[in-house]
Amino acid sequence: MEQQQYSVSLLTAVVELISSAIGDVVQGIYHESSSSAEEGTLTVASWEDQTFLSHGALLAKSCQAAMKLARHGTEAQNLAFQYGKHLALGHKLNSDLQPFVKSGSEPAVFSLDSAPLVFHRQIVGPERWRQQLKQVQNMARQIDYAKQVQKFDFQSQKEKKDRKKEGETVRGGGEGAGRGGGGHKQLGSP
Repeated sequence: MEQQQYSVSLLTAVVELISSAIGDVVQGIYHESSSSAEEGTLTVASWEDQTFLSHGALLAKSCQAAMKLARHGTEAQNLAFQYGKHLALGHKLNSDLQPFVKSGSEPAVFSLDSAPLVFHRQIVGPERWRQQLKQVQNMARQIDYAKQVQKFDFQSQKEKKDRKKEGETVRGGGEGAGRGGGGHKQLGSP
């Protein structure tokens, strides 16, 4: 009877751990979505707290619950909790780092609240961060303008080639037609 009562209280404790983890995940996701309007304002500590709630709580508390079910002591349960927490934080760090290490022609898409930017912002300070952000925004506008000019130049070149082809076709399109040589090779031409 005593064994059965202990098992019930153990299962109750595990269910409470997992349900609190689910509550943490919901709170973390809500906090992430509500703070997206203020993107670029997280500190390292708030990044860690938010990441723990939205990504690490379930893993950390599941590891702790596994130790509890295996009837390990409080110290082993705390170590398992820390292990799960740090594993989740490491996974999130790796995920946040991927846009910065991928190579390819596609532009990288990332959040201003991703770990590399949060750490960079802490290192350079808020004022320097704002300056760098403005510089990047100006560069992006210039790049967009340069792409538009390049696209216009490409279209103009294509139109000129198309008009030139149409002119050669109208004149007969034979060898040398349209070159001014009447079919004779010009000096220096192959």
